[in-house]
Amino acid sequence: MGAVYQAAHLSKGFKVKKFDVRDLQIFPVQVDFISAHSKDEAGAGRIIHRPIYPIKSFIPASKKVLSFTSFTEDFSVNVNYGEMKQLNADQLMEFGSLNISEIKISGVTDVYVRETAKEGTVFK
Repeated sequence: MGAVYQAAHLSKGFKVKKFDVRDLQIFPVQVDFISAHSKDEAGAGRIIHRPIYPIKSFIPASKKVLSFTSFTEDFSVNVNYGEMKQLNADQLMEFGSLNISEIKISGVTDVYVRETAKEGTVFK
């Protein structure tokens, strides 16, 4: 029925009421990375979790912007499913890995050195 309605909406021969269609993100999605600031004695940083889409959020949502301003060296970011409290143990087994993707960001050191070498540049 949806395809027929969309075809009628795009056609000039039919007049149909406009309605909004939005997808629902049923699983939470978050970004995980190791903080550049807080390093303990062993040299390991604290893991930061930043939610991108909370559970049952509408897509498309407003643009999501994440800033990684404290990094001066190459780093990696993991895109994962968030906390799945609504699923039981069997469902989690069927779901499989919670990791969606690992993104490696490289070349940060070279750009940082090049940009901060300019006169009057202050790193914030």
